[in-house]
Amino acid sequence: MELSGLELRYLINEVKSKISSEYYVSDIIPVTQSALLFKLHHSREPDIMLMISTQGLWITNTRFKTIEENPMVNILTREIERSKIVTLEQMGSERIFIVKFKRNDDTERILVVEIFGNGNMILCDAAMTILGLQRAIEVRHRTLRVGLKYVFPPKRGEDVFNVSLEHLLTSKHTVQSDESNVAKWLGVCTSMPKKFVDEVIRRSCIQPTAPVNQLTDFEMQSIYTNIMEVVSDVVTGKNHDPAILTDSSGNALDAFPIRIYDDKNPEIRKVSTFMDAIDNVLGNQILKFAKSQKTMNLDKQMADIRHDLEQQEKAKEEVIIRANSLRNLAKDLMALSQQGFFNLEDPEFAAVLAKHHSRIVMDKGEQYLEVADQFIPVTASFPTLASYLFTRAKELERGIDTIEEASQKIRSKIQQLHDKTMDVEKKIEFRKQEQKEWYERYHWCFTSDGLLIVGGKDASSNSAIIRKHLTDGDIVFHAEIHGSPFFLLKNGKDKLDSTVDIKQVAQATVSFSRAWKEGLSTADAYWVFPSQIKKGAPSGQYLPKGSFVIEGKKNFVKNIDLKLAIGLTRLGNSRYSIICGPNEAVPDRSVVHAILIPGAVDVVGLAKKIKSEFAKMLAQSEPSLVSFIKQITIDDLIKILPTGSSKILSVGKGGSFDSVQDPS
Repeated sequence: MELSGLELRYLINEVKSKISSEYYVSDIIPVTQSALLFKLHHSREPDIMLMISTQGLWITNTRFKTIEENPMVNILTREIERSKIVTLEQMGSERIFIVKFKRNDDTERILVVEIFGNGNMILCDAAMTILGLQRAIEVRHRTLRVGLKYVFPPKRGEDVFNVSLEHLLTSKHTVQSDESNVAKWLGVCTSMPKKFVDEVIRRSCIQPTAPVNQLTDFEMQSIYTNIMEVVSDVVTGKNHDPAILTDSSGNALDAFPIRIYDDKNPEIRKVSTFMDAIDNVLGNQILKFAKSQKTMNLDKQMADIRHDLEQQEKAKEEVIIRANSLRNLAKDLMALSQQGFFNLEDPEFAAVLAKHHSRIVMDKGEQYLEVADQFIPVTASFPTLASYLFTRAKELERGIDTIEEASQKIRSKIQQLHDKTMDVEKKIEFRKQEQKEWYERYHWCFTSDGLLIVGGKDASSNSAIIRKHLTDGDIVFHAEIHGSPFFLLKNGKDKLDSTVDIKQVAQATVSFSRAWKEGLSTADAYWVFPSQIKKGAPSGQYLPKGSFVIEGKKNFVKNIDLKLAIGLTRLGNSRYSIICGPNEAVPDRSVVHAILIPGAVDVVGLAKKIKSEFAKMLAQSEPSLVSFIKQITIDDLIKILPTGSSKILSVGKGGSFDSVQDPS
């Protein structure tokens, strides 16, 4: 699929509506030589994964991996990482879009992406001087190299967003031939893709093959009106009826924003938005490319071996033809003998030779019968000559068995390579990127009463928790030990009389503090109101990042057990997540869980053990979730576990605990 200018305009508008001024580029991930994944971060909103490629741009829900290095990634990382997108626009209806970034020093960087032909990405400064580009170009109308000014390509056709009825009428009268049909003419004068041209013609109730010069004024007005309607339907999204065209295996091939398809076609699948459709189709193209890259050597080997098999089959066929030719000639010679013909000079013998494209040849004074590239000694007896022919045919046919044996070995090799290819392709799957809530980047959980607990993982997130997410209705927790995170009980002011909520947040606070690493069994925590947190250091003093001054009374919670639970929890109707929090809060919300205390198992060993135990338990009770557990990486688990060594006290499901032997 190639994006048209209309579809590109819709995607640009949709992306602009999602990206506020507070989003910035936190990471640039190379996917292919022509595709980059921009991770856009916001302090309070979910991250946005924006694919920018020479195929187009779209917000993706797919977790793409690097398939091959991109020549632009280093300069883009250096020049625009941590910058904000301030402008996103298209050049008319051309298949070119421009992304303008504002850096922390207020300077600008401009990324121009051309999605026609072989495509190109060009990074420029504010004066449009090229700083880096995917492909250097030197053609008649422009030269693109680092250090030169960027020059747009020549305009292609009329801008469909500005097309007028007068333009259509003028174009109608300048058509070169009466034979030019409406479909061809409309495509040239509007630069719309065929599927939208066909839709305009369908809505106008005009035959696609109708001569342009014979169109009436009424028909021209109808065409113009329907051009405007189709453009509006595609670009605004108001009348979208998005769908995907798939192949017989369900792979997405093409995307439709509006109804220009037969929805009774079994290979048409409806989707919720056109952005999702594009993510499916163009994402599938990237996946297909990824698989081809990984199986390139295997495919080459398979092609070579298939060629060998074709040669063997060809040889087998030639042998069969030769053997049949010998047998057929032998049968006709036997028939001559039975009819009383015995002389090689008889005309009947010459006729039989001609029928079988054979002849008598001399070699070193000896006569031979040449037939099907075989040379048989000539005898005066037709039966003897036929016997020679039958014998040679049998010899050839015995060779078929040898050829077939070799062919079978080749087929076996092809099957082995095919199986290897399938195994490689199965491993190359891009998972869907789940839309996460803002708090999922921190330590988080819900209390038994359903209140959100959010805590910092390091100095930066500690700072973000207080500066960006603390509201007047929250209460703030901290452990009475150096090296403690800040935890918030969101809307906790309304639950001050709940000892359960207070105790659970206090337990999370001490358990994720240095106390766990030091192997303590209990520790103290306290809570304060937001007004008691001072974000600035006293005059003449310095506060390290992630630290704050606390004024006034501290409300202590003493002798809290260091104990956590990690569990697989369902969020909403279909999404699952691994959470780690207070040992009384997590189990009741989890499909499976493990209770942890400080111990002797390092965090890597602990993560592996948890993953193994969860997989075994789910295999018995929820086999459909085993694949989800297997997809979770050890790093994913380490990020949510406490710092230091631990011990698995027990694992369980549905609140019923089953003990496991601790590896320590």
